[in-house]
Amino acid sequence: MATEALKVNNVFREGMFRLYPVIHWQRIECWTDKGVPDVNFCLQGREYWVECKWVPTKSGKVFSHKLQPEQCAWLLARSRAEGSAWVLARRGDVFRLYPGREARSLVDQGWNGRYLHEMEKPWEWNMIFQVMQG
Repeated sequence: MATEALKVNNVFREGMFRLYPVIHWQRIECWTDKGVPDVNFCLQGREYWVECKWVPTKSGKVFSHKLQPEQCAWLLARSRAEGSAWVLARRGDVFRLYPGREARSLVDQGWNGRYLHEMEKPWEWNMIFQVMQG
């Protein structure tokens, strides 16, 4: 998780705080339920759950830590309940946002899974948030 936090969570957090200083951000360390995503935040009255992943090489396609069955189950259940559940992945300077409902396919496809938004530097976090809002 240390690499993931430095490469994905922290960059995401910093970008969102610059745009939305009133965001309530919580990094999750849950040992009792292995499926809970890495990040929860609340903004403009809505909750968002994000599992952060890192692809260690610029040409790689595999997440450094594969989505676990518990993570897939959590993301799929939250998506079925019409909650906001996402996977945010970074490879080099590129971020991709995947909907939680695609979690099962991400286990096999990793970086090549069906994503909703891709961005390169300079990162435009407002676009990520717009996609998350639907």
